[in-house]
Amino acid sequence: MKTGLNANTTYHWRVRIDQPQTERTLFFPHEARLSVTTRQSSPGAPGGVTVTPGVGRLAVSWTAATNADGYKVQWKSGMQAYAAARQATVGSGTTHTITGLTAGTEYTVRVIATRTNAADGPASTEETGTPQRPPTATLVLNPASISESGGISTVTARLSRPTTEATTLTVATTAVSPAVAGDFTRTGNTLTIAAGSTMSAGLVTVAAVDNTVAQGNKRVRVSATAAGGRGVSDPSVATLTIRDDEFGLDLGPVTGQATEAGGTATFTVALLTQPSASVTVSVSSRDAGEGTVSPSSLVFTTGNWNAARTVTVRGVDDSVDDGTVAWQVRLDPASGDADYDALAHVDVDVTTTDNDALPTLSLVLSPSSIGENGGVSTVTATLSHGSGAAVTVTVTTAAGENAVAGDFTQTGTTLTVAAAATSSAGLVTVTARNNEVVSPDKRV
Repeated sequence: MKTGLNANTTYHWRVRIDQPQTERTLFFPHEARLSVTTRQSSPGAPGGVTVTPGVGRLAVSWTAATNADGYKVQWKSGMQAYAAARQATVGSGTTHTITGLTAGTEYTVRVIATRTNAADGPASTEETGTPQRPPTATLVLNPASISESGGISTVTARLSRPTTEATTLTVATTAVSPAVAGDFTRTGNTLTIAAGSTMSAGLVTVAAVDNTVAQGNKRVRVSATAAGGRGVSDPSVATLTIRDDEFGLDLGPVTGQATEAGGTATFTVALLTQPSASVTVSVSSRDAGEGTVSPSSLVFTTGNWNAARTVTVRGVDDSVDDGTVAWQVRLDPASGDADYDALAHVDVDVTTTDNDALPTLSLVLSPSSIGENGGVSTVTATLSHGSGAAVTVTVTTAAGENAVAGDFTQTGTTLTVAAAATSSAGLVTVTARNNEVVSPDKRV
């Protein structure tokens, strides 16, 4: 081995083999020539590695290594090893952004300096970073409840944290039944949150349109589609309430679910305007087999007319597999105030969900053994418990052990178990035919 050579220098070598001459041989020298270029010295390790998280990405920077003309940025997560699939080759710069990473997962990053015609240098110290999830956008209504008589709500948006890219939100409004599109107007539809900011610019408003009909409070669904913002998702829907300024009942939405297992639903009741006398609202179930309500009445005075009262709806258990059943809670106002006393009753739609398993169907033969000489067995069907819908059973017979088709006759084919019933209606019979042959008992 030759040492002490200069790096990145080409050396030319000649190798000669001399064979000594003897009395019987001639001298034939052997010679070979070759050129060898020594490698560059390896670069040093990069220093000052920093990892800055972004949305689904990590920004990596470092200080230059001595004798380096390029770099490799490598990353891994969990129990992974460094691999070519998770490596980026960088030129002479000292920054690189790793994209396409999983938000919320911690990654380990290192940098290796490279040099043309030289072995890679040692790796830098390892640093960690966790890519961020996109920020959350929220719609804000100010105020969230407006009067039917000229009320206006301003729509703005905010981000849970700023991003390096602007976010644009396109706002839409939809009437929630019984409201209709004519109950409100919208001005503007675009909100913009600048890069580095969390609050929107732009003007979007929703204004109520007045009418002379007592319809109760109305609701408007305010939604938005987001674009940009490094992957910001669409915000959750906001609900604007338009308060009716005519007399009537102010009903809140039904929340929860009445079930046969004892689950409850609730809704609220208040008055839209101040009455001249107390108003008593009777509360009753239109289907006592599906649900009960409490309390049975609500009293509103001239002082607490706008204080919402809660009605609780509780499912009633039964033994019928009837699925989810829709029914109504009836509200009947009565008052010394002529306007409220003249109000028609109001029905609130609710549902009760079932807790019964599917019923089991069984066939019953009466009797199950008949004589060969004209014996008749009647076929009926039974359910283990009632079903919410009628069940139709089509009966067939086939010759079994020791029997042939001519050994019996079948009359009728259809049995029906009515909804909520457990026993069938309809007539199906099996009649034995006599013969003169001695044979074992037969089965059908």
